[in-house]
Amino acid sequence: KSKASVRFIGRKKEMQILQTIIDEVSTENKSRTVYISGSAGIGKSRLAAELKRQNEKYNWCTLPCDEVLQKSFSPIAHFLKEYFSDKKTFTSEYKTLINSVSNSNIKNELIRTESVIADLRNIRRKNSVFSQMDAKSKYTNTVFAVINFFIALASENPLILQIEDVHKADNDTIL
Repeated sequence: KSKASVRFIGRKKEMQILQTIIDEVSTENKSRTVYISGSAGIGKSRLAAELKRQNEKYNWCTLPCDEVLQKSFSPIAHFLKEYFSDKKTFTSEYKTLINSVSNSNIKNELIRTESVIADLRNIRRKNSVFSQMDAKSKYTNTVFAVINFFIALASENPLILQIEDVHKADNDTIL
């Protein structure tokens, strides 16, 4: 069973606090960081799943960290695999995102870094701009591509980044 399909019991106080924060962020157009911690198995992920279910109007991005797979930007790559579920439709879906952005600077950055996001999504393109970069340029452009991608998502609707098990994140993701 998925976390969201298990009946949600209790946690009314925690839900009210978190919902108040989400509502304030939405109305004040500000960002906040909320850290939910606790022992394994006490329901942190289930609490987040219920909060997500009650806030479907937001762009909710789940970035799961994995201590075994310490690959650079792994949680972001995992999210992009979910967001762009079909490699065949990546280009059209990406263009839809570009067209939804009104800020010309962000739009131009999305266009410029399409091959970077494609590579993170595990779509390798021969002779792409990204494939021809040196390691330092790849890293720098990946950082900018990810930032601008999330800014683009936030321009559509308020954005919630849920980073699961952040203590297991690779260094590139948390920097």
